[in-house]
Amino acid sequence: MVIAKLLEQFDARETDERTLKRIIAAKEKYQPLKNARMRRLARSLRAIDTEEDIEEFGVDRRMLYYDEDSGGFYAKDNNGKKAVTVADVQSDCAWGLRYLPDPEMPHGVFRQTAKKILVNEARRDVEELYDKELALWNLGAASKTPLSHIEENWGKRGVPEGIIAETMARELLNRTSLNNSLGFVVVRANNMEDGIFKYDFKLQTSQRKRGVSLDDNSGEKEARRKKIGIQFTIRSGEGVWKKAVLDAVKKLYGGKLPVDEIIFVQVPTKDFSKAFTRWLEAEKPSGGPEQFLSKDLKMRLLKESTQGLVQLSDEEIERLIGGREVKEEL
Repeated sequence: MVIAKLLEQFDARETDERTLKRIIAAKEKYQPLKNARMRRLARSLRAIDTEEDIEEFGVDRRMLYYDEDSGGFYAKDNNGKKAVTVADVQSDCAWGLRYLPDPEMPHGVFRQTAKKILVNEARRDVEELYDKELALWNLGAASKTPLSHIEENWGKRGVPEGIIAETMARELLNRTSLNNSLGFVVVRANNMEDGIFKYDFKLQTSQRKRGVSLDDNSGEKEARRKKIGIQFTIRSGEGVWKKAVLDAVKKLYGGKLPVDEIIFVQVPTKDFSKAFTRWLEAEKPSGGPEQFLSKDLKMRLLKESTQGLVQLSDEEIERLIGGREVKEEL
C-alpha cells in the first residue's frame, strides 16, 4: 500500500515486477537506517531531559554560546564574537556546520536549544537517506553532488556551481523567514521532486483568517496552506528551455503536482560562486556563504521567490535584508 501511494505521487508508469522489486529492495536497505537515526535522536532527547551525556554531541562541533545580558547566542571565529540566531544554526547545517550548545548556559536555554539543534540535524539526515533510497528506484530521481565533494574540488572545471547557488538561495530565505516570522517555511525538495517536477525547493505558508469557525471553538478560520515550488538557475542561457520544461510538467501532471505553482527564478551571476569562495577562504564562518552576497542580490532573491506567497513591499524587503552584507576588505 505504501509503495502504491508513492508510485501514484510520482505518477510512475513503470510498475512491472522488476521495478517493484527494485523499490522494495531500496526500502529494505534504507528504512532500517532511517529508523536507527530516529532512535538515536530519541536517546539524545531523553538524555537532555535526564541531564546525561548526549551521544550526538561529540567532536567536530562549533561551540554555541549564550549571552545572558542580551538573551542572544553567538559563536567565535577568527574575527571574535559573531551573533548567531537559532535560524542560523539550522541553516548552517546545510553547509556542514554543527553546533554544540555551551553547557554553561542556563539549563532551560540549553535544553530548548539542544533539542532544536538535534531535531533539525536528524530531519536533514533522514531526508538525505530518503534521497539515496529514491535514487535506487531508478524512476527519474535527480542525483545530488555531496557538499564535501564540491568543497574538495572547488575551482576545478565541472564542479556544479548551480547546487551551491541553489543552497545559498534556499538558506537565505530560510534564515530571513525564521528570523523575521514572515509566515512561510522553506522545505527542501527530495530527489524525485527535483527530477520529475523540476523544482529545487519549496516555500509554504499557512495563514489564519480572523473570524469565527463553525467547526471548532478556535475562533479562527485557517486558510489553506499554500505551496510554491522554486526552480532556480544562475545560467543566462537556460531561461527559454527551462520555462518550456516547467510548462510541460504543469501540463502533464496538473492537479497531481505537490505544489500550487512553480516559479522560475533566474539570476545569471557569478556572485554566488564568489561568495562561496570568500566563505571558504574565511574558514567557514557562521552564517553560511550567503552572508557574502550583496544586499541588492539578497533583496532580489527574496522578492522574486516570495511572489504570490506573501506580500512584501520593497521597503519591507529592504528593512528585512538591512545591512546584512559582508563588505570586501580593502
